[in-house]
Amino acid sequence: MDVLDVYALETVNMLPVKASEIQKETSKDVDLLKIVQALEKGTDLEKLGLQNHEFTLSHGILLRKDRVVIPEALRDRVLKELHAGHIGIVRMKGLGRNYVWWRGMDRDIENAVQSCKECSRFQNNPRPVPLHHCEPTVEPFQRIHIDFAGPFLGHNFLVCVDSHTKWPEVFVMNNITATSTIEKCREIFSRFGIPQMLVTDNGRTFIAQEFQEFVKANGVIHKRSVPYRPATNGLAERFVQTLKQALRKTNLTKNNVEMLYKNFCFAIVLPRHQS
Repeated sequence: MDVLDVYALETVNMLPVKASEIQKETSKDVDLLKIVQALEKGTDLEKLGLQNHEFTLSHGILLRKDRVVIPEALRDRVLKELHAGHIGIVRMKGLGRNYVWWRGMDRDIENAVQSCKECSRFQNNPRPVPLHHCEPTVEPFQRIHIDFAGPFLGHNFLVCVDSHTKWPEVFVMNNITATSTIEKCREIFSRFGIPQMLVTDNGRTFIAQEFQEFVKANGVIHKRSVPYRPATNGLAERFVQTLKQALRKTNLTKNNVEMLYKNFCFAIVLPRHQS
C-alpha cells in the first residue's frame, strides 16, 4: 500500500460512511464518473471545469488534494455528521474543508444549518452592543476569561477561554466552590503557564477570599466585570452561550456529558487551529 492509499484510508476512516460505500456510489454518480474516467484515460479535467493537478483516484475513491470527494447519495449523512454539534455555518464549513469536498458543498452546509429545527429553536436574541473592549493581547495566555455555565441539565461547567488564541478549556464541575475552581485553575496553569490577567464576573466563587488569595499568590491581575453587567466578561459569556446552545440540542445525560462537550470543543477549535 502506497502513501496515498494510507492517507486516503485514514481520511475515510474519520467519515460516517464506509470506503466501500464511497466506491460504490462514486461508480454510480454521473458527475463523478466523468472525473474518474478522465483520470483513468489521462484526459484533460479542465474541460469539466476542474484543475488537472487537484484530483487523484485511489481504489475507486476520488480525492481532491487531501479531501475525499463525496458522491451525491452520501452527502446528507456527511452533512448530518458535520452538524452533529449544531455548530454554525462558518465553523461547519471549516470542519468540512478539512476532510471532504463536492461541488456546492458550501451552499449545502448553509442550507443544512438554516433548515435545522433545533438551531432555529435555540437561536439567541440579537446581542447587545458590547459595553467595552479589553486591550488586545500579543501572546497566548496573556489574558484568560473564565465563567460558569449552569446549573444546566444537572451539570455545572467551568469555561476558560484564552483571549489571544480563543482556545477553550471546559470542565464538568461537581460544585462551584472556590476550592474546586482553584483546583481546575491549577490544572490549566500547569499546562499553559500562569496568565498575566484573569477576567471573571462577580460571582461568589470569584470574590471569595480563598480565590482572591490564590490569584494574588500567583501574581495574576484579577479583573472583574462591572456589577450587574456580566456581559463585560464578553469572551467567556459568548462561549458559555454557544456551549449551552450546543448541549441543549443534544441528548445530554450523566453518561455522555463528557463525550458531548469534548466533541463540541473539538468542532470549535479544529477549523481555527488546523494548518
